Amino acid sequence: FHYQGHPNPAGAVNMMSAALGAMTAGGVALLASRGGRLLLLNRGDVETREMAVNNAAAGFAAGLCYALGRIVWSQSVIAETHALTAFLLALFLLLCLRWADGWKQGERLLAFLFGLGLAATHFLVILAPVVLAAAAMAGGRRHLRAWMAAFIMLAVSLAWSWHSLRYGPMCAALALLLAPALLGSSALFSRDSRLPAALFGLMILGLLPILYIPLASAHNPPFNWGYARTLEGFLHVITRGQYERMVVADVFSYKFLLQLGGYGKTLLAQFSWPIATIGFVPFVLFPMFKRRGLAWMGVMTLGFFTASAGVTALMNPHLYLQILLIRPTPYAA
Repeated sequence: FHYQGHPNPAGAVNMMSAALGAMTAGGVALLASRGGRLLLLNRGDVETREMAVNNAAAGFAAGLCYALGRIVWSQSVIAETHALTAFLLALFLLLCLRWADGWKQGERLLAFLFGLGLAATHFLVILAPVVLAAAAMAGGRRHLRAWMAAFIMLAVSLAWSWHSLRYGPMCAALALLLAPALLGSSALFSRDSRLPAALFGLMILGLLPILYIPLASAHNPPFNWGYARTLEGFLHVITRGQYERMVVADVFSYKFLLQLGGYGKTLLAQFSWPIATIGFVPFVLFPMFKRRGLAWMGVMTLGFFTASAGVTALMNPHLYLQILLIRPTPYAA
């Protein structure tokens, strides 16, 4: 369990996968229990003891169903990145829920987590519509416009920085920092710019841990995938050059419908028919839900379909047997 007098890094990463898998199950439980409270109570209503017990039982059942899923379990007992991706997604949705439930600080944490999630996995970008829907639900048009402005500035800043790499890493770093500086200076003179500037700055702050990759590579680690201490190696790692080149699927083709069908089969294999069917029960009980509960159901439904279609389009899986057997693990993440 030790490597050169230090804890074995492979064992530590394996243990981290197990811990992240357990915390993801806890996040799913909180989503179900707190989401159930949001469905049945208006803001300011008192939760009865019976309702609290029912919500806790629903959360426990949801977390247990997730934790005992065979694909999730398989990825939580090995040294892999899928457990981290699933944990970030669960935490992301949980912060959306807490923000929608009235916790104002959740908006700032959500912006930071979005940047941090992008540093860990590029797939988190497909949940941007979920943030916009949560912003419209929790803060109205002002917060929706602020998030849209922050996303546009983030895209422009990253594209500008990427274009500046041809002139060297210093130019790219200056280009990345210039946009926050300009937006921050405008916030000093315009009150309307302060919220977009704060959200954008927190996203950039969340992206900063990616700079640890070249520092770690420069200190002779036991695993040095991509040799990120060089500019070429760093770009190779952050663009996921070690994996197959990403070819986005044609979302208007018949093949894409077949790929979505394969995704549905993966869900059924993960949770089985009875459990998957229970997931449709809330859609039958719409008349019982409060207005903000219906809005939250809309946010979660948008997140499900956006993530499902987005992951399928980005992965663009082939339809032959070997690929269908391999693909469920990243799908589950």
